[in-house]
Formats: sequence, structure tokens, C-alpha cells
Amino acid sequence: ILERSRMSHLPEGGPEDISEDAALERLDRALMESVDLHQRSDVPYGMFLSGGIDSSVILALMAKLNSEPVLAFTAGWDVPDAKDERAHAAEVARADEHALSTLPPGEPMQPAFSTAEVAVHPSGKFVFGSNRGHHSIVSYAVDPASGRLTLVGHASTGGRTPRHFAVDPTGTWLLAENQDSGTVVVLRIDPRLRQGVSLAGNLSD
Repeated sequence: ILERSRMSHLPEGGPEDISEDAALERLDRALMESVDLHQRSDVPYGMFLSGGIDSSVILALMAKLNSEPVLAFTAGWDVPDAKDERAHAAEVARADEHALSTLPPGEPMQPAFSTAEVAVHPSGKFVFGSNRGHHSIVSYAVDPASGRLTLVGHASTGGRTPRHFAVDPTGTWLLAENQDSGTVVVLRIDPRLRQGVSLAGNLSD
């Protein structure tokens, strides 16, 4: 952050007298500049594609700014009558839908199960997700050529309803918050991710 500033109120005066085309051009330029700034990274990056307007626009702009295909992830679950945007997300991405369950093989889906967070390992080689209801973190390996995921394994978060989690910059630790247990747990990440992640300790009670 180079500079912090605060506006006490909106600028005085009414809307500028400009044409719709000029306004859209300004909007396009502002969005492009914002996405370009957020892509500045020393490690590989991707995006979470929900299939809605916001993430669809971001993906379209990223596609313009990148010479390689953009790595995008979409979460969904197979529950009757549940809102599922995977089909639209696949259409937006102009790619074949690559759907993987976040649950262990053979684990039946239950109404209380849902997903929450998706994070990419600093190396760009692995992806993690949190399972609410199942109380676990799922690990995937990323194929560098196609971006497709292969299940590595699952680890219990040692609590209930993991929501947000983060991977430290070294890629060694994953910290997960258990909403209904009031805890933050630390999981160790296997350097080669042969075993995924494992519970290492509890930061708070």
C-alpha cells in the first residue's frame, strides 16, 4: 500500500454529462486496471468462478490479460434443489466441466454438507477446499498442462464447520477456522503432498 486516504463524503455535484459509450469505456478501463493490479504476483494464481456476473467479468478480463489459459475453480454439490452454478461456470469458461466431489469416495452427500473456501498452494501445484458438515479439508493435485484436479486426500479439522482457511506463504502450514467450535487449527502440508494435510495443533479454544 503506497498511500491511504479517506473520503468523508461523495463528490459534490450531480452526474457528469457524458455519453453512455464514454461511461462504458471508463468502466472497462477501470475494471481492466484493477484486475491487472490484482494479478501481480510472484507465484501462480487462479480465480474462483461462481458463474455469476462478477466472477464472469473478472474471468473475461483475466483471459484478455493472460497469454496462457486462466486457472479457474468452481465449487458445487449434488443435492436435490440446491442452487448449482457449475454448468453456467463451465459455459463461461468455454471448457468442459471438470467436476470432482469434495467428499471422500463413497461418502454419501447429506443436506448439512456444503463447501466454503478454495485456496491454491503457493507452488500452484495443489488446491485445497473446506467441507462444512464433513468437517474436513480436501487436497487435490493440479495437472500443470490441463489444470485438472486429482484427489489426494482429506484431513479432519479437529472441530466443527470449517469455513475460511489460509495457506502460509511458505506452503508449509494451513490454518483453518472452525466456526461452530470457536477454534483455529494448524494443519501440516506434506511437501510433496503425497499424504495431503494432517492436523498439527490447535491455536485457540
